[in-house]
Amino acid sequence: MADIENHLNKELSNAQLKTSVEACEVSDRTRDYKYEFDADMVAHEDLPLAPKPEAQKDARRVELIKSSGALQSDYDRSALDLIAQVAAKRLGCPIGVVSMIDEQQFHAVGNYNLPAEAHHLPRNEVPCMHSVYAEKPLVIKNPQRDMRFAKMPCVEDFGVKFYAGFPLRAPGGEVIGNLCTLDGASHNHISTKDYSTMETLAKLASDLLAPST
Repeated sequence: MADIENHLNKELSNAQLKTSVEACEVSDRTRDYKYEFDADMVAHEDLPLAPKPEAQKDARRVELIKSSGALQSDYDRSALDLIAQVAAKRLGCPIGVVSMIDEQQFHAVGNYNLPAEAHHLPRNEVPCMHSVYAEKPLVIKNPQRDMRFAKMPCVEDFGVKFYAGFPLRAPGGEVIGNLCTLDGASHNHISTKDYSTMETLAKLASDLLAPST
């Protein structure tokens, strides 16, 4: 574990020297989809359904997730837990998560301080699904003031006021998961250093989750 931590520190130091403001791409608030509502599929009638990726792309994404082995009960999550911990601490958040989302559910495959009841959640009720759809980092200053997220049980129950999620990618570029941090206190922004940290940690998590061939 010490070797992993040393490697993380080295990678983070190198990346922070190279990241420019122009390189910090994030998903914006513009949408290419309409809000859809279905009270039978979510916990609250005022919660819109998460956007749906194109069916063939989503099927391929789920196939890659399953072939990674990370959803298996005997999968060693210690390195992913460490990445989640480093992400949370570097961004000043109490919670860090490495997640994957299959056909139905969000799964925490690595976590730091995430309550056990939130390790598996419906995919329509987590911010991470929006990042998967956009295929870009998603930074939400206060999910409680955004109708896409305000009525999500995880946002309401845990008082989430800040979310930063960065996509995890398979070797072919497909988004297979997210590295995210959450806080009950709002954050006005993330710095270039924060962005570089999350991007680097997401790349390391992606390498660990690369599907078996």
